[in-house]
Amino acid sequence: MVKCALLKTEGYSKNVTVNAVRNDTSPQQRIQYYYGEYNRTGIDAKPWTYQYSAGPPSEAIDHAWDQLDYTLDVATASVAPDGSVNENSSFLPILDLIVPAADISLIFLSANDIMFQEPSKDDWYAAERPTTQKFSFFEDENRSFYVRNEPVRVLGCASRYQFCNPNIERNSSCTTWGGIEQTMALAGNLWQTERQKVLVGLSMDRILGLNAQSLGMAVVPFRTINGKMR
Repeated sequence: MVKCALLKTEGYSKNVTVNAVRNDTSPQQRIQYYYGEYNRTGIDAKPWTYQYSAGPPSEAIDHAWDQLDYTLDVATASVAPDGSVNENSSFLPILDLIVPAADISLIFLSANDIMFQEPSKDDWYAAERPTTQKFSFFEDENRSFYVRNEPVRVLGCASRYQFCNPNIERNSSCTTWGGIEQTMALAGNLWQTERQKVLVGLSMDRILGLNAQSLGMAVVPFRTINGKMR
C-alpha cells in the first residue's frame, strides 16, 4: 500500500551560496531542502535533506552543455510502529512526515534545462514559465518554449506492506502492516518448509526492486524526445 503527495517547498527550502570546489570556478548558487537531517549517523551528515543547483534553465543556443533530461534522487527512512526511525535510514524525517510502521521516501525531481513546447500544469512536472530562444545557430527567429517552475519538485510517499499465507488459520494468516524490513522479519513465521521460505524470499526480492531508489529514472514516465523537448 503506497500513498504519495507533492510536498510544499515554500518554508522548507532556502537559497545558499556554496564555495567553489576548484580555484578556477566561482561560488555557486544552491537550493537546500529541509525535510530532515541527511545521513545523520554518517561522517558526512548534513542539516538539510537535499541540495541542488538553484540556477535558471540554460539559455545557450548550441545546447552543448545543457542537461536535457530529468534528474531524480531519493531519500528514504524506515519508521517503526512506535514512531522511531531506523538508524540505517538515509535521513531523519521531520515530525510532519513521520508515519508509524511505514517506509518514507522523498523523491526529488528536476527538469533541468528541458524546454517544453507546451506548458505543463502537472503538479510534479510543472513547467509554465514562458521563454523564447533560438533552437540552433542555423535559425533566424526565436521560438517559444516553457521551462520548469522550480529547480526541484518533491514527492513524498509512505509505503506499507503485508504478507499473507491463505493456507493457515485466518486469525494468524497475515503479518501486521509495516515497512518492508519489519514485514519481512515477521513473514518468516507464516511458512514452514524451506521451499516455501525460498519462494517467499524471491518474492520479497522482487518487491524490493520495485521501489523508487532501485528503479531510478524508470519511475519518470515522461521523458524528452530527441533530448530536446517533451
